[in-house]
Amino acid sequence: MNAPSQRIAYFGKLPGCGDFVRSPGDQVLVELMDQWLAAVMQRLAANPRWRQHYDACPPLDFAFIGTRSRQVVCGHLLASRDQSARRFPFTCMAVHQVAKPRDFLPYSPLALAPAWEGLAIAAGAATAAAVRPVEGLLPVPLSEAGLAQAALEAYLAGACLASLEESLAGRPGSMPARHLMLALGLLLSPLREHAPVTSRCLVLPLPREAALRAPVAAFWMTLAAPLLARQDLEIAMFCAPVAGQPSLVLGLDGANPASLFSVIDPESAQEGMVALGDCAWVDSALHGDAPLQRLAACLEQGQLGLPVAIQLFHETFS
Repeated sequence: MNAPSQRIAYFGKLPGCGDFVRSPGDQVLVELMDQWLAAVMQRLAANPRWRQHYDACPPLDFAFIGTRSRQVVCGHLLASRDQSARRFPFTCMAVHQVAKPRDFLPYSPLALAPAWEGLAIAAGAATAAAVRPVEGLLPVPLSEAGLAQAALEAYLAGACLASLEESLAGRPGSMPARHLMLALGLLLSPLREHAPVTSRCLVLPLPREAALRAPVAAFWMTLAAPLLARQDLEIAMFCAPVAGQPSLVLGLDGANPASLFSVIDPESAQEGMVALGDCAWVDSALHGDAPLQRLAACLEQGQLGLPVAIQLFHETFS
């Protein structure tokens, strides 16, 4: 995994500036982000309560990852405004290259973590600057592939379904890990037949404990990776609260403004998101499907290690 050659790109509005600020380099990336964010803001503005939702949006990390592309765009977004209180996000971004896109998918949240942290620091510093807030700063590289893989393997080796459920406990309407895994497999199964991808985001729960969020996000991505890799997709990944709870949000159709819109505007969540925490429907989907029933029975064992659970999941859905 190579270090990024470009400097941090940025675009948006800041309290210390009278209008938009943008980095001088990588105008293609900046223009794409401008169009994406402008479309999101246009959608938001259709709701009379949009300012309330916008102001309540916490800082969030995002990435665009292609299942067959070596280029990964990662970013950090602040719900910002200019000197005249005109609202528009401020975003810091960086482009990274990965050697093997398919291999990158499972551990991507762990690999992205240091890059996201660096962008968050740059974006935070920008709010205190007047002009050219992050001029010349180099982005933090992604974690080396071997280190990210080792971190994922270490987490999986010490975790079981019961410990996963324990880390996710305390969320309203918490569902067993069994239901969450079955729901993920069923929702992604159409990708096996090269069916059109859904425009709705998938929302996967993450722990309240910050140190566990990247490993658990990588667990979800490990489950999903073989199914996602069946098609040439651009995945929009957001690490952001949904309904006040830490979540991994996956959009399967790239920079669709609807994805970020659903993250910011909770009133659109029902239409724009599929929350795996609301998966009581799973049991009825098992009827008459012997492989699914066998998997469901195995996943009822709380002491089942996550590596074995992943293997059984892939045997059933891949």
